[in-house]
Amino acid sequence: MNELIQYVRDENGHPIGCVLATDKGHVGWSMCHEKDQFSKSRAKVIARGRAKTGEDWVEHILSISKRRIALRKFTRVLAVAPLMTQMEERARAYFKEDA
Repeated sequence: MNELIQYVRDENGHPIGCVLATDKGHVGWSMCHEKDQFSKSRAKVIARGRAKTGEDWVEHILSISKRRIALRKFTRVLAVAPLMTQMEERARAYFKEDA
């Protein structure tokens, strides 16, 4: 299975999340809770599932912002947004149309 994968990293360079594309328009993401141990395999499973279902990441991030959560936690989730946009562009270039 061809996939594009990029890990989200914190200010210290430690992985905290994953952005993954399985095809054009099929991009998913995951973010580890700050109290949990990050797992690359688990992050990819979650991101793959979201890519498959086509979950709207913008709506999800906006729904998180409406909840009463610490700014620190929201900042972690917000770090995914620019990577999602970049991944969508990479996926359009990487995954070619079937001939």
